[in-house]
Amino acid sequence: MLRKATEELVKKGKKQGFLTQEDILQVFPDAEKRLPELDEFYSVLLADKIDVFESVTTEEEDTEKKFNIATPVLILIMIPTNLLLLSGAIYAGFTQEPALYISINERLAMDWINRNTPEGSVIFSSPEMGVFIPAYTGRKVVYGHLFETIDAESKKEWIIHTLQSKPLILDKGHPFWKDVDYIFWGAREEAYGGAPPGDANIVFSHNGITIFSTTSQP
Repeated sequence: MLRKATEELVKKGKKQGFLTQEDILQVFPDAEKRLPELDEFYSVLLADKIDVFESVTTEEEDTEKKFNIATPVLILIMIPTNLLLLSGAIYAGFTQEPALYISINERLAMDWINRNTPEGSVIFSSPEMGVFIPAYTGRKVVYGHLFETIDAESKKEWIIHTLQSKPLILDKGHPFWKDVDYIFWGAREEAYGGAPPGDANIVFSHNGITIFSTTSQP
């Protein structure tokens, strides 16, 4: 019965390109008790590139909504993990843990990065966005997962200090800056109290999110 219901749900997701949490909770009303099945289902959604939204109303309202990244699994498979951690992540997704959500506008910005930047590009962002950018764009970040970032603590400390600057100072002489090609600036970055750079080329801007190029070329 569950298998048939999930197959129908996947068909619906493929047809419209997304599912809502309500759609999934109708099939998994006791989600926290079905974590292995839910894990497998999210893996299918990921493979089929089906997004999972908190809800769907009007287009204008959607831009203000947060949507569940179609797999908390995706975040965790990037680092050593186990079923306990995986289960916790999936449950957190259904309880709307902020660390597992990105906004529509953040997703649009990352789509732009994926389409318009060279492979191998390095993105400067807040530590929070650094978790999402590689998964969604395939690009590198200065600081991403703690266990996958070389000299992680020093880089995180430097990023936080840099994000508190008014404006952010682009110093290509600094060893952490030298390989940076783009700067991602949105609400997560602004939360550190700083201001965006005044000497970088804007290559993308939409609803409070700006991407700067650190070179003269986009």
